[in-house]
Amino acid sequence: MEIKTDIRIIKTKRKIKEVFAELLSKKEFKKITVTEIAKTAEINKGTFYLHYKDIYDLYAEVMKDDLSSRADSFSGYGDFLESPDLFVQNFLEFAKTNLLMPDLCTAIQEISVTDIIAELFRRKIYENNNLPVTAENNIRLDYIIFSFLFFLRNDNISGNLKTITQILSSVISSSFIHL
Repeated sequence: MEIKTDIRIIKTKRKIKEVFAELLSKKEFKKITVTEIAKTAEINKGTFYLHYKDIYDLYAEVMKDDLSSRADSFSGYGDFLESPDLFVQNFLEFAKTNLLMPDLCTAIQEISVTDIIAELFRRKIYENNNLPVTAENNIRLDYIIFSFLFFLRNDNISGNLKTITQILSSVISSSFIHL
């Protein structure tokens, strides 16, 4: 059953997010206040707090929306089990241009988004592969996803792409060999 959200709530949250994004483009996250967001969005501070517990909650939702959009744009999830080496190569290339962006790197420093990334990519892998959703598979996928993030964050990709691809595709194959 689909839950309908009041159009006023949708519009208010959209306006808050637009103002927040505009402010982020002009100043550091730490210098943005709820008062400033409310004033610019032409709402009361109380209205802000009806939708978000604090500015970090808003930031997390904005990052989740952004990461979800980025995750949806990757088309290689179907190769995860069928062709792990192709999946790893394509995902690393995708991640270099879509996940290693300055705004996301800043967000990672300000608020941990690794759980959001893991959740989004785990969901997309399940959706695009004949893989049962189990606690064990969640652990395997988290291990693999966090391995990707480790290599991306530490800029180890450049001269080691072939080795990284071999290792990660081997981990994928051996982790899901029984399926």
